[in-house]
Amino acid sequence: MKLVAVVVVLACACGGSAKKTAPPSADQPVVEAEPAPVADPPAVEPEPAVPAAPPVEPTTEDDAFEAMMRQALTMFRGMGAAVDASGDDCDKLADNIQRVMDDNRDFLAQAKLYKDDKAMDQRAEAWMKEHMSEVMEPIMKVGSAAQRCASNAKFVAVMKRLDELD
Repeated sequence: MKLVAVVVVLACACGGSAKKTAPPSADQPVVEAEPAPVADPPAVEPEPAVPAAPPVEPTTEDDAFEAMMRQALTMFRGMGAAVDASGDDCDKLADNIQRVMDDNRDFLAQAKLYKDDKAMDQRAEAWMKEHMSEVMEPIMKVGSAAQRCASNAKFVAVMKRLDELD
């Protein structure tokens, strides 16, 4: 399932190859850009109200999906807490992330069952987008820590375990 890939990609930002811009050298002048003028937006007439569709009763499948996605969110939060509890100690971070993965082994095994399910991939991606504000804080913590600990062998081994889930 793509959910496993999302976990891996978001939680393992350690190998990222983000381009860094070099600071200007002493012989290159720094050019300050002028802010672009801001035009007033054109007046827009409001759309007529469309009646909302009646709510759909959740099915057992919907409830199971929501529960699984909530487990993913719980795991992300656990990873964020692991970063907080580790401070700058990369070995401790590796141990704490390992513990979170162990605590969530049932969820990870369940998510892996959907590995090649394109419909589930789309549904999980849509859920993640809808819950981005909840997901991003812990994932950003993990991403920052992963960059800081990318050269720590113990941490790299734990991240490899996440990579193997995909």
